[in-house]
This record gives sequence, structure tokens and C-alpha cells, in this order.
Amino acid sequence: MIFVTLGTQDKQFKRLLDAVEVIDVPEKIIAQVGSTDFYSEKIEIHKYLDNETFDKYMREANVIITHAGVGTIIQGLKLGKKMIVAARLKEFNEHVNDHQLQILESFSNEGYILPLEKMFNYFQNADSLKEILSNISCNNDNLWDILAIELTAFQETLKDSSFDFGFRVINEILRFMVVAWRYENEPDDWDNWERYFDAQIKQKILPKLHGSEKAIGNVLIDLF
Repeated sequence: MIFVTLGTQDKQFKRLLDAVEVIDVPEKIIAQVGSTDFYSEKIEIHKYLDNETFDKYMREANVIITHAGVGTIIQGLKLGKKMIVAARLKEFNEHVNDHQLQILESFSNEGYILPLEKMFNYFQNADSLKEILSNISCNNDNLWDILAIELTAFQETLKDSSFDFGFRVINEILRFMVVAWRYENEPDDWDNWERYFDAQIKQKILPKLHGSEKAIGNVLIDLF
């Protein structure tokens, strides 16, 4: 069984449930969704669970998928569970700030948890990224070609300045874009993709730039 918990915040976290909805697994999925309104034929949805039932599902789960709340993460780790974690983000009105990013980074850097972006690597039956992205129309083109051009430009600019990022980062960005497209209800012509792409650039690529203004100033000018 896979247990999903979104915490008790008064803000929605539909983005996480959209990601869970598209994984292909034979196991039963149970979710405590709190303030998030979500309909699914695949996930057994509960608004809130009493403490006894919550603890029971935590113990019985093979995998726990959760927001980056310290309490839930530590409880799962104490139970020896595989934890897949996503940070609530202010940008998507999921929290009042982005402090969960720091929690996610701290635990994932130590190898205790698996970030949401890597969930599709954990569940091996994910759809082909290229096939999905190639069929998403954006600005009279397809999203796969657009992202290839954008990411290649970033990579070449950073490489020329002795900065770089590899396939892992590219793969995580592409997988996030598929989830974001599904979060937007799979529009035939997606005109809002840049919002999500920019968020990934800020989260995955820009933190790699560090140093004095002299060292990175020209790089930022070239990028933007």
C-alpha cells in the first residue's frame, strides 16, 4: 500500500496529488488530503483521518508520499519507510513561504528521503517523457522541442563560464513539466508553461551559480 499525506495546512496541494495520479503501480493508494479538493478513481481519498487510523496507515504502507513536514518525515523514517517528499511552494499558493524547500534539501542531501521529482524513477513504469512532451502544443511548436532549445542554451552558456548541469537535472525538469501540464488539466495548447519552467530554473539551475559579482555577473547577463 502507498500512503499519501498532505498535512493539515489550510492551503491546497493538488500538485502532489496530480503527480501521484499518473504513476503506474499495482498497489492500493490511500491519501489524507486535508484542505485539497481532489477526485480520483485511482486514489482512495480521505479528508482527515483520526490519529489511530493515520498511524495504522503509516505502519502498513510500503511507501509514504508526503509534503515536506518535519513531523511526518521523521515519523516515517522512524518506521523505516521509503519516503517520497514534495515541498509546498508559495508560488503555487501551497504555503505562506518556501521553507519546506530547505527541509526537503536537508533530508534529501543526507539520503533519507526521495524528492518528488525522482518519484518516476522509483516507479519504473512511467510514460515516455519525449512522447508526452512532443504532443503538447506551445506557441505553434511542441514543448519537447521548446524545452530542448531552452535547456541547451542554458547548458552552453553555463559551460562556457565553467558552470554546468547534467542529465539528472534535465531529467528532473522534464518530469516536473509533465506533472505541471497535468496539473493544468492537460491543455491542448499550453500557454502557461513558462511559469513552471522558470520555477524549475530557479530551483534546479540558478543555485549552481555562486561567487562574486565579477565571477557570475556576465553569466547572468548572458542568461537573461
